[in-house]
Amino acid sequence: MISMACSQSSPVTENPPLSLFETCESMYHLKQIHSRTIKTGIICNPIIQNKILSFCCSRESGDMCYARQLFDTIPEPSVFSWNIMFKGYSRIACPKLGVSLYLEMLERKVKPDCYTYPFLFKGFTRSVALQFGRELHCHVVKYRLDSNVFAHNALINMYSLCGLIDMARGIFNMSCKSDAVTWNAMISGYNRIKKYDEARKLFDMMEEKGILPTSVTCVSVLSACSKLKDLECGKRVQKYLRNGVVEVNLKVENALIDMYAACGEMNVALGIFENMKNRDVISWTAIVTGFVNTGQVDAARKYFHKMPERDHVSWTAMIDGYLRLNYYKEALMLFREMQTSKIKPDEFTMVSILTACAQLGALELGEWIRTYIDKNKVKNDTFVGNALIDMYFKCGNVEKALSIFNTLPQRDKFTWTAMVVGLAINGCGEEALNMFSQMLKASVTPDEVTYVGVLSACTHTGMVDEGKKFFASMTARHGIEPNVAHYGCMVDLLGKAGHLKEAHEIIKNMPMKPNSIVWGALLGACRIHKDAEMAERAVEQILDLEPNNGAVYVLQCNIYAACNKWDKLRELRRVMMDRGIKKTPGCSLIEMNGIVHEFVAGQMVSFVLAMGSITSSLVASLGVDAPLTQSSFNYLALALIYGSILLYRRQKLQVSWYWYLLLGVVDVQGNYLVNKAYQFSSITSVTLLDCWTVAWVIALTWFFLGTRYTLWQLIGAAICVLGLGLVLLSDAGVGGGGGSKPILGDFLVIAGTIFFALSNVGEEFCVKKKGRVEVVTMLGVYGFLVSAVELSIVELKSLEAIAWSKDILLAIAGYTVSMFLFYSLAPFVLKVKSPLVV
Repeated sequence: MISMACSQSSPVTENPPLSLFETCESMYHLKQIHSRTIKTGIICNPIIQNKILSFCCSRESGDMCYARQLFDTIPEPSVFSWNIMFKGYSRIACPKLGVSLYLEMLERKVKPDCYTYPFLFKGFTRSVALQFGRELHCHVVKYRLDSNVFAHNALINMYSLCGLIDMARGIFNMSCKSDAVTWNAMISGYNRIKKYDEARKLFDMMEEKGILPTSVTCVSVLSACSKLKDLECGKRVQKYLRNGVVEVNLKVENALIDMYAACGEMNVALGIFENMKNRDVISWTAIVTGFVNTGQVDAARKYFHKMPERDHVSWTAMIDGYLRLNYYKEALMLFREMQTSKIKPDEFTMVSILTACAQLGALELGEWIRTYIDKNKVKNDTFVGNALIDMYFKCGNVEKALSIFNTLPQRDKFTWTAMVVGLAINGCGEEALNMFSQMLKASVTPDEVTYVGVLSACTHTGMVDEGKKFFASMTARHGIEPNVAHYGCMVDLLGKAGHLKEAHEIIKNMPMKPNSIVWGALLGACRIHKDAEMAERAVEQILDLEPNNGAVYVLQCNIYAACNKWDKLRELRRVMMDRGIKKTPGCSLIEMNGIVHEFVAGQMVSFVLAMGSITSSLVASLGVDAPLTQSSFNYLALALIYGSILLYRRQKLQVSWYWYLLLGVVDVQGNYLVNKAYQFSSITSVTLLDCWTVAWVIALTWFFLGTRYTLWQLIGAAICVLGLGLVLLSDAGVGGGGGSKPILGDFLVIAGTIFFALSNVGEEFCVKKKGRVEVVTMLGVYGFLVSAVELSIVELKSLEAIAWSKDILLAIAGYTVSMFLFYSLAPFVLKVKSPLVV
């Protein structure tokens, strides 16, 4: 094309002026100019060729495909033209195409110059640099460009990108003509691999040699100072800005804010921020992050909401701030706000949210995050995989954590550590130790956290000797000095095995001061082995560290009770009363429709059950004999509301339909029998006898779920059953009873509790293995269908005989609302507690 145009060239006066390229702003305009140059023959001029190539390769509106088409028509492109193409491929992040073109350049016997390699290396990713870097370095030497400062700087950048910082430093040390750019490349290289101390030392050397820094130097060194919290070095950098040696720009000001904020000097950081002429989203994010890091969450929130624009980095910074302060619910709420703002989160946001889910045990939201990552093609690398593993383990889903681990294409030290620790905290001690063995076979070096998991696994399996060996091998084999956490694990291991004196000796010989967690491990062991004397020593030490720790007093009370030291128990309780120390009630966190709620365990369930009992008794007192109809409205509400959520998620059923049908049949019979009982017995008798469910649940979970209960729990259940026997005697006439046929009503309740126990245990099994929304939905669907079939057989005549009134409708509505709340709460309580609670 170009050769034909050159042979038919027109006079120069007919050619379009070069100034047209200066005003060109789009490919459409460029193509018109290109067409004109072909017609006039000026396209054969290398200057024109390079002008067109430069536009395609350098501009955001450029087109590399068009550039390549033009380039391929040039008979003998100059090295300048080749370099333009390399620059273009770097700009669009296609380094392999650049390398391919470079090899073509060598085949055509074109010799590279000192600019070729900087343009070529600029777009390299780490994998490409590792693949081609060394070979291209040989070419630099081959073409005698190794003494050129541009090539030197490019090689330093390339090797630091690979993580081969020693190679980069070797080239840097051999450089005879190093300039500020060379020093910047080396400092940035150390920052890239998080060797901030080395970056700071290099800056010191730079000052000693009298090389003046540039704005790029200042940004890099301030970044290192921020990570090191080196305020003195940061102030030295700022002197160059105040003296006018380095021109202040937006990037430098942002780096200054970040440095002062990281060093805790928020007043200085805020002063710089307020005096800035121009601010970008990075400026705002830096000041928000600074407030978060210093614990000033209200100020952080204030500036976050004042931001004129927010990107995913600023949202993630604020979410991370909440996580750092353990405000996990607030982090999840902010993520929901981020979604409504149409800002697309990245992998770092996802990891932050997964961390919040892990801490709150919000498994369903964690599952949604995983689906979101897949659907929206968020970068799902080892970093995200590790967070998913951690989330599943902390939510108690070992199977899915193992599934993620097995599907990860790459595993790093943190992946293996997450597996070892996760298996250990879920009581899978042998599996954790086996995972640790696999980790060592894979030549992955463990760290301090890994050994915490290993020692915890030994505690769960009771492997005292192996735990001692692992504790010793930390230093001998891997050079890891034990910290407080490791000593705490050893105390826990020895204490639970009954070696209380040895555990106490370990505490006394610790090279650092033991914290309350270490003493707490010993105290917990004292409770197991009923050693009140050792417990008193542990309590004394804990209270020295945490004088208002009420849990310690409660634990010591339990130890005194177990050891039959009733005098000491009464004395301790008096001390607690005098000091105003109270036991903090246990709270549970539940997740409803992806929102995490906190409530005092059992209280909400007890309240809605009481409301259900009152309204059911009221329905019976109004002469309504339709217990199946009464329950069917609740099942219908569950099916419609939770079914809508399930349909929206488009999830397939994880449990076969016939299991849900069986669960529905059992639950309907339980409700029928108990509601029927209100027609024959008093509300007091029905409510009390409903506690027979406890005895049935203990029996069923013991045989079918393998749950084991302590002797005291069994004795407590036996006393409960004995007390309920007295209720039966009372209703039989010993002490009088309420209702028309109290004995019949009582036996209906007891029969109903058997079905309720079956329903509760079945529901517990489902919610701890599958999705809770699915379980509630399908229970509602099949509960309604079974109720509809049964009432059509046994209740049609009763329904026709009812004289419907406003009071009846309100009573049934109240019962429906109460039962809907109970059925909504029950799965979440079962997830964190047991069927005994419900």
